[in-house]
Amino acid sequence: MIDMRKILKKTATLMMTAVIGVSMSCPKMIVYAGQRMQMQERYTTPKEWNYTEITAYQFESTDKFEDYLQTGGTHLYNDKFQEKDHMVKITVADSGYFTIATQTDGNRSQKINLYDSTKEKVLAQTTSDGDLEYGRLAKAGEVFYLQMPEKIDKIFVTTGVIKDGFGSMKASDTYYESGTGSTTYHPFSIKKRSAVEFNISAIDRNSEITYAHIEKKENGQWKRIDDTVKIKPASYDDDFVHGLTKGEYRLAIKAPTTQLNAVSYTSSSKSKKVAYKKSKAKKIKLDGQTSNIYTTGEKTSRWYKISITATKKKRILNLGKNTVSGGYKFTIYKKGKKKAIKTIKVTGNANAKIAKMPKKKGTYYIRISKLTKKTNGTYEIGYY
Repeated sequence: MIDMRKILKKTATLMMTAVIGVSMSCPKMIVYAGQRMQMQERYTTPKEWNYTEITAYQFESTDKFEDYLQTGGTHLYNDKFQEKDHMVKITVADSGYFTIATQTDGNRSQKINLYDSTKEKVLAQTTSDGDLEYGRLAKAGEVFYLQMPEKIDKIFVTTGVIKDGFGSMKASDTYYESGTGSTTYHPFSIKKRSAVEFNISAIDRNSEITYAHIEKKENGQWKRIDDTVKIKPASYDDDFVHGLTKGEYRLAIKAPTTQLNAVSYTSSSKSKKVAYKKSKAKKIKLDGQTSNIYTTGEKTSRWYKISITATKKKRILNLGKNTVSGGYKFTIYKKGKKKAIKTIKVTGNANAKIAKMPKKKGTYYIRISKLTKKTNGTYEIGYY
């Protein structure tokens, strides 16, 4: 579900930043403007406040929804709200995932209820933190009622509809899609070698498993590059990571008809400047860490090194990975020795292992290599 409180906080932060910027460049102007606002508030309530009816418009993604909230889509209610039954009518303009949230000014005694169209069934109400959040699939023309408290200090209301179903994807945006029982495809592009993290979250945690995989476009054909990811609705750890090169890709999702998923991805570019020779091994400082990715086409081992300068405390290496297919092998050597002192494989669900280092001063090398041709994703080495 969309975290509406985060969106509200983000909106408030942007507004405050704008005010501070103006005040620093022209302090007298902001003082005079503030005085005028105080006078206006004393005698006049802006027409945009205290609406008795709200329309929940449809947006293609949460990114578009946030734009709406930051440009006038947040509704304010105060002690001037005079509706007799204290009800605000909310009409869904187009079908999709309907969401609504309220935020008070900190006064938790301001109880708010959300009713269905009959004004009898309570769908949601304010929690112990004083806020209300609700979301579900709704049809065009469906009506809800928000009952305000008799005494209002200040209440913000945000509502909208996220379209059910989408095509192409953009990074850091969230889309919604109901399962069809068949595979749906969602193209996206990567401009630089990157760690790409996907999140597919089931809105109904009591539903069934969703399946997903990635395909890359090569010579006009879509080529699958990984194993299938099984996403359990009862789990909140729904992220999976790929190491991807520049190119055109698509996310394939197969979800049951009973499932509604929120889908998103983020992309973080990763430099290819790693040490492929032991003599040029990259040093990891004590209490430091390093990470990078392997893409499907990359095969060569990488080298890192650490220095143990004291023997009073036993040092460790934290070896981690986040891949869909395969895993990594970490081989540790002491300088001047050909035989490895430790070999650790990080595979399957074990996404991190600890390597205890000997209490001997010196330089130690860590060679990392792929376990399978399909291995792609991130790896991490921490030295503590």
